[in-house]
Order: sequence, then structure tokens, then C-alpha cells
Amino acid sequence: VQCPHHCGHSTNPSVDLPPPSPVTCEQDPEVLKLLHLGQELVPDPEWALQYHFINKSLTWYEAQSFCRLKYTDLATINNMDDENQLINTLDVTSSWIGLYNGQTNRWLWSDGSGVMSFTQWSPGEPSNSGGVEACGEMYDNGLWNDAPCDVTKAYVCYEKSNIHVSRR
Repeated sequence: VQCPHHCGHSTNPSVDLPPPSPVTCEQDPEVLKLLHLGQELVPDPEWALQYHFINKSLTWYEAQSFCRLKYTDLATINNMDDENQLINTLDVTSSWIGLYNGQTNRWLWSDGSGVMSFTQWSPGEPSNSGGVEACGEMYDNGLWNDAPCDVTKAYVCYEKSNIHVSRR
């Protein structure tokens, strides 16, 4: 069995996380469980995103820290398929996603993937109302809004994996 090189840990160099624990792939409980079930991990040429809705109110920066510690980062949305998958994880009217207004006044993804190429802004957004709306939220209808980063709300994390499970 070939293990993924990152064993479930973030491989994004822009994420400042502590080094992974010295657990090998063969010792990883999830890998052991899959192997025990007669399944194997197979590298997938396409990176798969898995979204995790967290129904705990945090500021955007607190949510980002949590997501980077437990997953990969706050949710990044690259296309309509990602958007639809994310909508299906939401349980509240609005949640933080990984958008923020960078120093060059361009909206960027917090995982370091750069300027967004896919957008779903609500009509008239982003508006930067009051000059304090620098973080992105997503409504349960899939539209985005800019909001003050210090407001607390639920959030969506994602993890990136290039593995899928297949039967032997």
C-alpha cells in the first residue's frame, strides 16, 4: 500500500502549523481502519476538496486559525461544483469562507491560492460598508457578502486530499 506523502497533514507551505506528529502512514488510525476493511488508498490526479461546516461562532481570524490547525484552511471555492458542494454543508444563514480583502484591495483566498477567479457576490457586493468589511461570508443561497472580520459567526473549513478509497 502506498501512503500519501502527507498522511492527512497540510502540505501548504503558506500555512504556519506545527510540524506533523511523528506518526507514519501505516500508524495513522484512518489508514489502518481502511486497510483493515480491505480497502486501499489510491492517489487521485485531481485534488478533492472536502468541506466541514463548524457551527461555532468565531471571528474570521479565529475561524481561520481553527481551520488551519484542524484541516487545511477556511473554505476556498474555485468553481460552481465547489460552490454546490459547499452549499450542501451549510446549516445556518451565513458562514465565514476564506475570502479576505488584501492589501492591494483585491479579494484573495486565505489558503494562499491567490486572487479568486470564480465569484458569487450578492448584487451590490462587495461594498465595504463603513470601510470595515474586509472578510468574506457565504449565505445559505450560495451568494457571497463582505463583512467586518470581528463579527462572530459559524464557518466552513476545507481539507484538500489527492487520495480516494477503492476496493481491492
